Amino acid sequence: MKKLIPLLLILLISTALAVDMKGKIGMGVGWNSGIPGGGVFPNTAVTKLGLGERMILEPVFGFTLISESSGGSSEQTTHFFLMALFDYTFLSHEKTNIYGKAGLKFGFYNPPFGISTNEFGLPVGVGLEHFVSEHFSIDLNTISGLTFTSYEGGGSRTIISLNNQIFVLGLVWYY
Repeated sequence: MKKLIPLLLILLISTALAVDMKGKIGMGVGWNSGIPGGGVFPNTAVTKLGLGERMILEPVFGFTLISESSGGSSEQTTHFFLMALFDYTFLSHEKTNIYGKAGLKFGFYNPPFGISTNEFGLPVGVGLEHFVSEHFSIDLNTISGLTFTSYEGGGSRTIISLNNQIFVLGLVWYY
């Protein structure tokens, strides 16, 4: 019991020292590992709008264009997605915020020599944002959730999937 009281006091103090997000606007670039076919590419535009001390609106835009060739012909893979996420900081310590996130995702994927897909998702996730300075942060998060994927061409079908994970490492500059 004696060890629990100092731990609770540290948690209370660390929450009081949270980085206040109210009125902050941040923009940056992200490296997304959730691209079909694998790989980590700088392909994500990150914007953060501080709605309150602990609430952030985070529109995320991702786009990947990969050229592939097979047997003398070349095709391009296109992957595009747009997410609107709400982040809520539930734990803070000095310059680091740990937050939960939830929102909506829309996108399409057009693989080479394959069947194109449209997707709608309900992403949820967690993230950690560390402020290196007052205006610059490093943001690491993972997003999973429920995704509805509709395949077109060669017979249409819709698949509902879980655990469609995306890992994003972002560098964000705040104004």
